[in-house]
Amino acid sequence: MKPTGLAKGMLAGILATVPMTVAMELGRRGGLLRRLPPEEITDRLLASAGTTVAKREQRQSVAILVHLATGAALGAIYAALPQANRLMHRISLGATYGLGVYTLNYTGLAPKLLLMPPPSQDCPWRQVTTLAAHFVFGATLGWLLGLGPPD
Repeated sequence: MKPTGLAKGMLAGILATVPMTVAMELGRRGGLLRRLPPEEITDRLLASAGTTVAKREQRQSVAILVHLATGAALGAIYAALPQANRLMHRISLGATYGLGVYTLNYTGLAPKLLLMPPPSQDCPWRQVTTLAAHFVFGATLGWLLGLGPPD
C-alpha cells in the first residue's frame, strides 16, 4: 500500500530532524551554544508544569521525542502544501519553509511563551546556529519529499 502524502510528510519530517540535530550539535561542540534549544525548551516546559525532579537523561529523552514529533508535524504540514516539480525547486522551497519555521518559533512563539529569549536578547551565535539548523531541516525535508513524484 502506497503511503499517503501526510504519512510521507511525517516520515520525511522525522528524518529531516536528524541532520538538523547534527547541525545544532556541531554548533554546540564548536562553542556556539551551550545546550541544544530543544533541551532548553523541554526543561522550561517541564519546570512550568512543576516537574523538576526528572533526571537529565529523562529530560533529554523527552526533548528528543518532542523534537521528532515536532519534525513529523512540520513535515506533514509541508507535504500538504503545493509542491514544485523540479527537485532543486523543492529543496529551495523546503529551505525557505525551514527558515519560516525558525522565524515563527524563535521570533514569535517561543519568546511569547517564555521558552526562549527573543533573538535580540539572545546570544547571536545560538541564533545563527539555530537558523542554520532550520535551513538544513527544510532543505532536507524538500529533498526527501522531492525524491518521488508530487502527490
